Amino acid sequence: MMKLKNVKTLLAMLLAFPLLACVSNPPSTSKVCHTDIFGQLKPGGLGKMDTQIDTFEQDTDETRKQCQQMAKEGNANAQLYVGKMYAQGVGVEKDEEEAIQWTKKAAEQGLAEAQIILGMAYLAGKGVERDEAEGLRLLKMGAERGPAVAQFVLGAIYFFGTFDVEQNQTEGLKWFRKAAEQGLAEAQNTLGMMYSVGFGTSQDKAEAMKWFRKAAKQGNADAQYELGKMYADGEGVAQNKAEAMKWYKKAAEQEHAKAQFALEMMEE
Repeated sequence: MMKLKNVKTLLAMLLAFPLLACVSNPPSTSKVCHTDIFGQLKPGGLGKMDTQIDTFEQDTDETRKQCQQMAKEGNANAQLYVGKMYAQGVGVEKDEEEAIQWTKKAAEQGLAEAQIILGMAYLAGKGVERDEAEGLRLLKMGAERGPAVAQFVLGAIYFFGTFDVEQNQTEGLKWFRKAAEQGLAEAQNTLGMMYSVGFGTSQDKAEAMKWFRKAAKQGNADAQYELGKMYADGEGVAQNKAEAMKWYKKAAEQEHAKAQFALEMMEE
């Protein structure tokens, strides 16, 4: 019923804790330990997440040693950075338990990214004994103050009952909306699909149109196709062939197969 490719891809990558550990910006010449996993994920960029996981290993031995010292001195960002070193086995012997311990130190200091990573680890039972309640508690804490992509993930966990969490579509929808309101195109498109078909909420074509438009303007091909379809069918908006073709073309240029076919049919 819904296109969940991006949701499933993101959940799978977050589940892979050692892989996630190397998604970061390389430290700058100011010798600051950068640990922002989500900072590179611009709205509309989840589909490209797998191309952004090679920067951590480019850091120097000197930088890593400096960050290790900062971590021992209590710097939360450095503690998360060292956790990533152990998770990935970069500069140190790979040790998932040690990775968790350093991540815990950062999470206890209130670092949202550490709380999110640790929450996912508890939900998946990776490096720690699985603890659904603790996982959700930490993930919520991080998502409340953290990036839209974390809110999107939390929404997916609740909405689809991922990691054996009790399914709660109302709670899932709440977190999807939070992410959408922060401008995450995938969340906006997801809301559009839900309102379009009445999945998890009452059907509302006008509301669907609103969210599809927001995502489409950010370049989300699925949303562009859906927006074109709504104009073509006159659903939630007055029928408008020119607008339909405009949005179909934008999606088609991104190799969206359904949009390409719809455009060909309209041009005949």
